[in-house]
Amino acid sequence: MKIPKILFSALLFLGMMIALVACSIGVANTTLSDGDVLLTAQSANPLPTEFSAQSLTTVRTKSCQIQSFTAAQSNNDQGDMIAWSPVEDVLAYVTPQNDKWGWFIGNLVLYDVKAGKKLYESQNLAVAGDLTWSPDGKMLAFVVLDQQAKTYTVDVFDLDTSGIMEVFDSASEKTDQWSSTKAVDSWQDEHTLWVTSSCDVDCSRRYSFDTQTGELTTLEEMRKGEDTALTVTNETASQDGRWQLAQDVNDNVWMASAINHQTSMIAENVLLTQVKWSRDSSYFAIYSDESVLVYEPICQN
Repeated sequence: MKIPKILFSALLFLGMMIALVACSIGVANTTLSDGDVLLTAQSANPLPTEFSAQSLTTVRTKSCQIQSFTAAQSNNDQGDMIAWSPVEDVLAYVTPQNDKWGWFIGNLVLYDVKAGKKLYESQNLAVAGDLTWSPDGKMLAFVVLDQQAKTYTVDVFDLDTSGIMEVFDSASEKTDQWSSTKAVDSWQDEHTLWVTSSCDVDCSRRYSFDTQTGELTTLEEMRKGEDTALTVTNETASQDGRWQLAQDVNDNVWMASAINHQTSMIAENVLLTQVKWSRDSSYFAIYSDESVLVYEPICQN
């Protein structure tokens, strides 16, 4: 049966209108991906000063934020608040004791990023920061606030035994008439830890601690300006040299590739306070205000 021309035209017009309505509904329901949002934002923001003179091509980001943790707030003189194990994809950070907010102290957390699970969380310790791994990744030293004595001390967590060693005992942790500021200086080897403490208005003291014997030995005294143990070294470049991170004047975080000379915005309006790369550059972590954000430089999923 033939359809009259006028009826065919009416049906065709009606079909076109239905299609247009469907398309308009589809567009209205479309949501922007994180990549689209960042791409829009980066077009309206200047490159970081570190990147502006490098003739970089701006592209859409290929990185992914894979984890976000609540972190204890830092006043920027508490040393490293995040630290990657030198042998595994395990990240150490300090989380508030109530899992919501915390001022300057909290629980120590060890998180296996690759496995996606928490390995350890301390209890009844007011961890203040300066997280520092031993070279073999079997021990982690950090500063603790003794809330009863109102002084700082240093503890060492043993991953093999889950035990905690006290570098200063209750009789020796008071090293000046104030809060006795402490810091983790460095590991000299797998069992020898150097720490520092305040000893007067313009005095700092360096010690050596043997994790095998528990012996604490005074090494020297120095002026406070010479004690740089709490200084944070931000790893803006990846361990393998492929990536570089920087922040623009609007607190947006950018990443540049040293291989293809491209750059992209990876996070909008995030204050990059501390940044650390994992041992093989598979991940990097950003400490920002009260958050720890973990990224893959190139999305794996």
